[in-house]
Amino acid sequence: MLDGSPHETIYSPEVQQWMNFAVQPLAEPGYVSFIFMNISEEHAREMHVQRERVTNESIVRVAKILNDGEGYESAMNYALQEISRFIHPDRIYLLETDGITVSNTFEWCAEGIQSEIETLQNLDYEEYISGWEVFLRDSPGVIMEDIEVLRNMGDMVDYEKLKRQGIKRLMAFLFYRQGRIAGYLGVDNFGGTDQFNTAELLKTLSFFLGARITNHYLIHELEHLGRCDGLTGINNWNAYSDEVLRLRQAHNCVGGYLY
Repeated sequence: MLDGSPHETIYSPEVQQWMNFAVQPLAEPGYVSFIFMNISEEHAREMHVQRERVTNESIVRVAKILNDGEGYESAMNYALQEISRFIHPDRIYLLETDGITVSNTFEWCAEGIQSEIETLQNLDYEEYISGWEVFLRDSPGVIMEDIEVLRNMGDMVDYEKLKRQGIKRLMAFLFYRQGRIAGYLGVDNFGGTDQFNTAELLKTLSFFLGARITNHYLIHELEHLGRCDGLTGINNWNAYSDEVLRLRQAHNCVGGYLY
């Protein structure tokens, strides 16, 4: 193939291969030669490397959002919004569970999509979400390219619940707290793309989101322990001092004195 020859890369549906071809004029006037080269394996390797790079860059962006010092709720909501830019779903949500109940604690919805966060609070775990565990036997997450799979499995209860919410396909990946299932990062009606490894993206981000949730609860528990007596459970001197400071800053009248 000579430098400067017109060339292009195309996908041939006839042979189902990626081809690189070039056109080269011949010495005989009015004739040209076409040179084709099968580059399917090379193209597949390039696409794989590109997908991994873009996926990893996306994971880093979300991880930075979760750890840049923003408040807990702001960081979590911003992270879900950022994820939506990559996979364009109808809805992204976090379902948290203690093994007994399950609640939707954070949610992002595309424009025109009805929020479900108010209807998904303190639901019975066994009734609402335990059916997802069957998908975890052969997969690191719940991956339903079509919820009709639930109908085929005879799981009409879960099928009707998802159908009511307008869900046609779903992905959800676990996150843990102290070695126990703490919840799922889920997406509804996600868009397919060649740019991202959607499953790998969500699986990794579920770990980071779960870590931020765990850290939030640990800080809350430490603050509680720092303000309560370990034996009686009543407020200790730290809590008393904080309350006095709060009253002083509020300039309220307490016991006849203005603080």
